[in-house]
Amino acid sequence: MWREKFLRGFYLFTQPFHRGINSIKDTLLRSIITISIVAIAISAIISIQITLNGLSNNLLESFNSFGINQLELSSQYSEEKENLLPVSENEAVRIVTHFCEDYQVGLLCKLTEFISVKGGKGETEPIFSISAMDYNYLVMSGLSLRSGSFFTNRNLSEPVAIVGPMVSEELFDSQNPIGEKITIGKSDYRIIALLNDDYPHPKFQIANTIILPISYLPNIPLQTPLDYRILFATDGNIESLSVEVENMVLRMRGKGTLQEAGLEIVRGNSIVDSINSLNNQIAQISTIIALILLFGSMISLMNIILVSYREKSQEIIIERAVGATRRAVMMQFLFEAILLAQTGTFIGILSGTLIGFIISNYLQVQFVMPWDWVLKSIAITLIISIISGLMPLLKYSRKGEW
Repeated sequence: MWREKFLRGFYLFTQPFHRGINSIKDTLLRSIITISIVAIAISAIISIQITLNGLSNNLLESFNSFGINQLELSSQYSEEKENLLPVSENEAVRIVTHFCEDYQVGLLCKLTEFISVKGGKGETEPIFSISAMDYNYLVMSGLSLRSGSFFTNRNLSEPVAIVGPMVSEELFDSQNPIGEKITIGKSDYRIIALLNDDYPHPKFQIANTIILPISYLPNIPLQTPLDYRILFATDGNIESLSVEVENMVLRMRGKGTLQEAGLEIVRGNSIVDSINSLNNQIAQISTIIALILLFGSMISLMNIILVSYREKSQEIIIERAVGATRRAVMMQFLFEAILLAQTGTFIGILSGTLIGFIISNYLQVQFVMPWDWVLKSIAITLIISIISGLMPLLKYSRKGEW
């Protein structure tokens, strides 16, 4: 007896599922179109998130190469990009001397933005920029080399240079530039390293940059007055270091605020916070786009359930007349909507992952699977499918059609 009850209950429970699957088979073309619409929406969402996550992680890695316990002191620029109060060499030396015993401190000075250089193939157009820095700044800056080696304390007083890939290609084609000489103005420099430009750098256009020792400046007309940037690093509290630096430079310039002194202090962790804030804004925009795409999917689902109901209206009336419950009828169409939506969702996740992987490889960024968006997509499409499956049925139920 119990077995018969169990089988009858199981049949009643699974009947809507079988009928839903049969309904999908009967309207196979419309079902494929609806599944495709959902799959395209989910695929777009997943591939966009994979790409954004990869770009974001690479950008964060680039900034993190400086270390989040770093800060940089530099002069401010006006809205017209004019540097009104540059950090002079005398000021830079005083600051470095004061802090070098307790912290790691590095110096950078951008010498000129556009200059021509002589080398193996002759003289180039004025397309290169020159920066000078000391050993500490070079190590702390997060730059990486394709070949050669950085400055050392020994060769900081020698005429040596580190060049970007564009400099090497313009002057020496595919030849290894290490050991070759270049002429800047009337000064000769020996190339000791080639910069790696695989990742963007926030302070340099790496490809066309030439880096010289700060103690061996070239004999060329330099932009005057020179403007120095000072990079600090600490293993301790970055806030404490920031306060120390700010107090010293305000005393030195006799001003009450950094803005009055024409200076700014940028902390490494504030840059990371800015990137994270940007990521959150992008995530919010992505959510809006996702909802718009999925809203279109909901309309398509509602349409196919409505058409399916109209085609089976006479069949439903007969079923109701012989004892089928309203719940059983609703379950049939509800399951049909859920099956269509979730099939489209899983196809979209797979295709979106594949597209994201291809884009990540093409852009040479890290592949990061957005598992949070995978779960969101499944949950959102499930809710949408339930709404899409019930709304047409409730509409006709109120009209008393069944």
